[in-house]
Amino acid sequence: MPDGSGWRVLTGNELGILLGHWQILRWKKKQAYEAADEVAPEAAVLASVVSSRMLRAIAAKESIKYYDTLTGK
Repeated sequence: MPDGSGWRVLTGNELGILLGHWQILRWKKKQAYEAADEVAPEAAVLASVVSSRMLRAIAAKESIKYYDTLTGK
């Protein structure tokens, strides 16, 4: 990803945010094409408690439920 002086490697949290947002937008687009008389399944974003809170903000903006999950076993 360019940072003005060249390219830099994304952190795990940054990559997770981008992928999570992309998946939310894909899901919403798919729901827009579904038949109007079908009930759409509920969507939720799950992220570990050590992840960035940015996905929580994105989920809220897109009206999708958000849950924190524990890491490990």
